[in-house]
Amino acid sequence: WFQKLYDQHNESGRYYHTMVHLWEMFQLLDILSSSIESSSTTPASSSSYYIPMAWAIFFHDVVYDPKSNQNEKDKKPLGEEDDDDDNDNDEIEFILQMQQYFLDIDMTVLGKRQNAYLQYASLIRKEFAFVPRDVYCTKRAEILETFLGDGNKKHIYLTKTFQEAFEERARSNLREEINLLRKNIIP
Repeated sequence: WFQKLYDQHNESGRYYHTMVHLWEMFQLLDILSSSIESSSTTPASSSSYYIPMAWAIFFHDVVYDPKSNQNEKDKKPLGEEDDDDDNDNDEIEFILQMQQYFLDIDMTVLGKRQNAYLQYASLIRKEFAFVPRDVYCTKRAEILETFLGDGNKKHIYLTKTFQEAFEERARSNLREEINLLRKNIIP
């Protein structure tokens, strides 16, 4: 399975959604695991988080086609649906918390140092090279604006750990790229 995963992340046309992206996510997971272990507000230990999060990281972009709007639907299920309705609140809370951390790990790229963020933005453009420049600039700026919100959205990141570490820089990076895109400049 690993070879297939590796091959899919090295398909032609992938520039950002590669094994390097997975490696960076695993680095963050290692850091997060230490943070979770020392947190008294988390109902689970880092070891109970690590394995499901590792699987989520491995497979979250295994099917990635920038021309498709249904990448999630194209993924094969990793397991059968559980018909057991006996999920207790602790299990549901654990899953929701894990999902928030996973999303924050995946979005950490927005809060990288400016030069690394601009490199990421250029790699995304390469993945969407088939989109005409003016359309790309308009649509990407619109998408990035949704991360900043309309004034009601307080944070890009869902967890306090990531808000404190990346929020300010992510907002700065997003504003900078949006300004460039509005001038039809692609980083």
